[in-house]
Formats: sequence, structure tokens, C-alpha cells
Amino acid sequence: MPTLLCTGCSSGLGLQALRQLYSHAPSSTSATSSNWRLIIGARDVAATQAKLATVVPSDGPKAQVLHLDLESFESVRTFSDQVKLLVEEEATDSQQKARTQSEAPEREGIQCILLNAAVYTAKFEAAQGGWCKEAIVNTFSQHLLLHLVSPLLKPTSLIPHPRVIVTSSGLHTKIPASSIPSLPMTLKSPSTSSMERYRATKFTQMANAHHWKSNLKTHDVDVVAISPGFVPTSGLNRQSSVWARFFLRWILWWFPFVSTDEQGKSSTFRVHEYGNGRAHQNSAIPPLFTAENDTQAQVEDPPVSKWLKEARSDDGVLYVDVHGKRIDPHPAMLEQGRSLWNEWAPSAKTMLAW
Repeated sequence: MPTLLCTGCSSGLGLQALRQLYSHAPSSTSATSSNWRLIIGARDVAATQAKLATVVPSDGPKAQVLHLDLESFESVRTFSDQVKLLVEEEATDSQQKARTQSEAPEREGIQCILLNAAVYTAKFEAAQGGWCKEAIVNTFSQHLLLHLVSPLLKPTSLIPHPRVIVTSSGLHTKIPASSIPSLPMTLKSPSTSSMERYRATKFTQMANAHHWKSNLKTHDVDVVAISPGFVPTSGLNRQSSVWARFFLRWILWWFPFVSTDEQGKSSTFRVHEYGNGRAHQNSAIPPLFTAENDTQAQVEDPPVSKWLKEARSDDGVLYVDVHGKRIDPHPAMLEQGRSLWNEWAPSAKTMLAW
């Protein structure tokens, strides 16, 4: 069963992205439906379930909400253990079904991880290891989560390249090169401003994404960073604007399950590219399901699979802006390379000892 695991989807842009995702999903009784699963990590499980009730159609694939507090490494570890149990149980069921039907079982696991969680605090709040709360939530906890669940990223016949999607920010490019060595001080000092801390964590997050791009490359996993632009009411401060619609349009393409295949008439599970209003098939990154109700097929869309193929041979993370254009991350990401990436990618053992 193809699986999407996500953080930061209990409100704001993340919740709206799920709304869009479900609007593309056929019903569970549809001939074009493919069983898939959504696992959400949220601090308030009951509140998130209540919000999802307004998003998930009664006949759509159900979402499983598990407790996850990104301010706590112990919570991250407990959450990852629960995710592993869910995936292992599904793998066992799949193997039993395959034996019954005399078929080769699909490799179960996770096919897409969306890391969308972020905080922006008015005042400095100390957390593990003396780091500010933003550093723990925006970078380290989600890094720890990838440490623990990345072994579950598995290709399937429909999705040969699992994907990690990181919601980034253009603010990370505003860090002066001369300030990079002092970022640990910035993220541990009570005298820093809210913007200084937040901007610094978006830089460390991007460095961390490059680390994972390098480490997961041999496992055929794609790592994509999306910059939604400045959304003043995004979910850091809640509820959306025209910028949110840009975000939803462009981030949705990076879920490896969405197809705009002419009202979902085809069940061939292909991602499509559109150029000059004409659609042509591109089967490099097949989706989990095809859309039944697509109102945007006439709009020019990004060359998803082309960019992904190009990025697989590059050292840098594929980085896309709010308008769906490829852009360059901070120059230091490639100039300093692995030494920078690894600085912001501590081992799980190190983090758990903080």
C-alpha cells in the first residue's frame, strides 16, 4: 500500500495541501483507485482528526493521525516506532494476500515524506541542547525523524523513486556567507531576534536537505525543496491567501501520486507534463492514483520528471519557487558542500543525548 507520511499538516498550508490532495483522489470504489495511506504526525490528535473530517471524503482513503510533538525527541522516536509498526503490519498483510493469490508481493514501505512543520516564536525559548525552539522543530526533530524512518522509503512498481519533500524558504538565501560560522551562536543566544532565528533555521534545514539528498541517492530517493514564498497567514500565522494557492498548486506536483490525466480517464498511473496547452505522457514518476476531477489540465505545469532526472546527477537539491521555477539555493550549499551539510546533520545518538 503506497504511503504518504507528513508533518505540519494539521493546519494552515499543510491542511490545505491535504484538501487539494484529496480533491484529486478517486473514491475508494472507483475503478481507477489504488489503495494508499496517509499518516500524519500531529501534536493534538483529536483536533487534527476533527479538521480532517472536513477534508477527507467519506469514500476516500482514510488518514491515520499519530501523536507527534516535534519539540520532543522522545516523541519523535515514539512516533517513528508507531509508523514502523503500521508499515510492518501492512507488509505482513500484503505478503499473505500475495501468497493467497499466487502473486509476487509488492515491497511495502513509505513512498513520500512531506516535512512541512515549522515554528516562529516571538521570544527565545530554550530547548534540547541549549538550542532555540525553532532549531529543534524546524531542523533537528525532522532530521531525527528522517534518521528513523528513511529505511522505510521503498520503491514500488508504480513509484520507482520515493520522495522527500521539504517546505523551505527563500529566507535561507539571505544569510551572509560571513555569518555562516556563527549560526550555532545565533540559534543558542537569547539576544537574537525572531527573524534571525527563523531565517537561520531555514538555512540549516536546506543544508540538512542536501545531506539527505547525498545519503539517499544510492537508494533512488528524490529530495525536493519547495519555497512557498512569503505567506503572512500561512500556518505560521494561519489561513491562506493568493500565495497559498500558488503554494498548493506547485507543491502538489511533487506528491508522486497526482496525475492530471484528462479527468482520470486513464488508469495507467502517469504524471503528465503540459506545454502550450497540450498534454503528453511522462511515465518516469507514476502516481498512486489518477485524478477524477481536474480543473487545471489546461494550465501549463512544471516538467516534473525532467527536473528530477537532472537533479539525480547533481549534488544540489532540486529547489523550486512559488511560481514553479527551478532556482538556486544558497551558494554555500555547494561551495562548502559536505562539511556544511554534515554540520547540520548530527547523528541520532548525538541528538538523543542532548
